[in-house]
Amino acid sequence: YAFARTGLKHITFPNTLYWIDEGAFSDCDKIVEISIPRTITRIPDKCFANCDNLTKVNLEEGIESIGAEAFRECVNILDITIPDSVTYIDSYAFDSCSNLKSVVIGKSVETISESAFSYCKSLEKIVIPDSVKKIESSAFYGCENLTSVDFGNSLEEIGYYAFYYCSSLTSVVIP
Repeated sequence: YAFARTGLKHITFPNTLYWIDEGAFSDCDKIVEISIPRTITRIPDKCFANCDNLTKVNLEEGIESIGAEAFRECVNILDITIPDSVTYIDSYAFDSCSNLKSVVIGKSVETISESAFSYCKSLEKIVIPDSVKKIESSAFYGCENLTSVDFGNSLEEIGYYAFYYCSSLTSVVIP
């Protein structure tokens, strides 16, 4: 929690940085944009949680995992592209990002953990790439504007309540 609850407005991560600790920038409500370099292979738990004004997130290729609650309740993120280098999205990673409308999941993600995208109320469509084998419980719980889900060819398990209370869901494509 090195810089948590500070008035930081701008962060520049050098390409020599390889580690950020848990909760390092949580509750920094003045940060608007971040870019995570490829040298940081894991976005730690709660790293940017509750950064209310964060709107733009650039994740470079090289990041391998997104930690639990990493972007939880970042209510103004509009879209996110998860790089192909990411294999794991941990629990509650994007929980309650209520204005998140578009998510592109990278082609190497194997697991979408519990509640990873729960309560992303503006999310309209999700395409699960062929690499995803497991969608854990409540992964998309409460995504009330989600209208369609396209599942990839490798999916082996969908956890309970994975799409519970997705009241607008009208189309599911299972290969």
